[in-house]
Amino acid sequence: MNKKSKNQHPIPQAVLDEFKYLSDVYEGEVEFMGRYKGSDAYCYSFHGEAPEIGYPDIVLYNKGDISSLPEFEVFSAIRDLGY
Repeated sequence: MNKKSKNQHPIPQAVLDEFKYLSDVYEGEVEFMGRYKGSDAYCYSFHGEAPEIGYPDIVLYNKGDISSLPEFEVFSAIRDLGY
């Protein structure tokens, strides 16, 4: 079953599964960030104060293919997507 983010963009189950390690431990939700390099970009949005876990994870999803951005590219994506 697909969930929808705040802006009602359907979130694929594969993306939800990628963030399961966070959602099992921390309260929050997967959020659609926008389009980045031809793919839908998603992040995990923590409710309350975010834990110190290192670089943020951004997952790219395109026609069933899923990948994570490398650490050095995460901040470029955040800037380009206006976060």
